[in-house]
Amino acid sequence: MIGKFIVLNTIGVGLLVAGWLGGLLPVLWAADKMYAFPVLGSLLVLGLALVLLNRNTAALELADDLPVVGLGITIISLLWGANSVTDVDSLRTVLIHSTTGTLSGFVSYYWLKNVVRLCQ
Repeated sequence: MIGKFIVLNTIGVGLLVAGWLGGLLPVLWAADKMYAFPVLGSLLVLGLALVLLNRNTAALELADDLPVVGLGITIISLLWGANSVTDVDSLRTVLIHSTTGTLSGFVSYYWLKNVVRLCQ
């Protein structure tokens, strides 16, 4: 199980490095005004630690909550940014900045679910 865990998360780190080198991660990080990446990233690391400790049920319960946390961050970001909307361009900027929470929530959800499933 530990071998699969190490291989899967090495692939995950490789994907993050590829996104960084490709210029995608800095763009998303700059768009994240509500700190969705650190919050959801720390919850993902907690879930991976639960998998490593063979607490798969707790990891699956945490994985189910990740999209909800991401959606909550998106809603707070939309409400926070609604005051700055004056035209279509500012609306587009607020929408793009707000969706980073939902995006990172769903990516974290699928990653943790698949790690649990493949490491059982």
